[in-house]
Amino acid sequence: MIEETKLAQKLIESTPAPIAQTGGDIWGLILGDRMAYFRRKNSMKLSRKLHDEAKKLGGKIDTSRIPDQFAFEWTEAATKKDDDTLQDMFTKLLLNSATDETSADERLIYALQGMVGEDAKLFLSLYKEERFQRLSSKHGLPDQDQSISMNNLVRLNLVREITAITNEGTRPSRSLSNSIPTQKLGTRKLIQPSALGKNLYRAVSEIQLS
Repeated sequence: MIEETKLAQKLIESTPAPIAQTGGDIWGLILGDRMAYFRRKNSMKLSRKLHDEAKKLGGKIDTSRIPDQFAFEWTEAATKKDDDTLQDMFTKLLLNSATDETSADERLIYALQGMVGEDAKLFLSLYKEERFQRLSSKHGLPDQDQSISMNNLVRLNLVREITAITNEGTRPSRSLSNSIPTQKLGTRKLIQPSALGKNLYRAVSEIQLS
């Protein structure tokens, strides 16, 4: 097994223990085993993804450059997610953190941690297709789900919401002394990319070799 995979496994295996199961800790007794199984299952999936990506790169990633604090925060956050899209994003983020200082930003981990699968799909769709102002596009999500996910992306500062003034046409003047039509103005909410969102998309869309 190549060096990158060995390091990935060490990171995964260093996952902090689940809820302490002391005699008086009822929640630990009830949830401890389930949480341990959940995170171990996620660890195994992440390990396979990291192995596959490292194999594709042929050992071109110097994983010793991954900051220790970043690796710890990544392990803590990534093993709590079982969504396949989010796990793919976490995998690319970790490998990119070895070659790209912009990717080795703990704020990117916190942003991924704050998402669910639907949020991640919408985020990738927005940045890939650059459809920030075309909110009529469903991006593969029902209206209600897209609205909830969009609000969460705004909350995480992964996109910016602005209010734009729009020209909705002309209307006749109500003044008898002025027969010139007047413009009818309205407002519309638009979505624009954010600096944090751009950095995250760059870090999770493809492996940066430099």
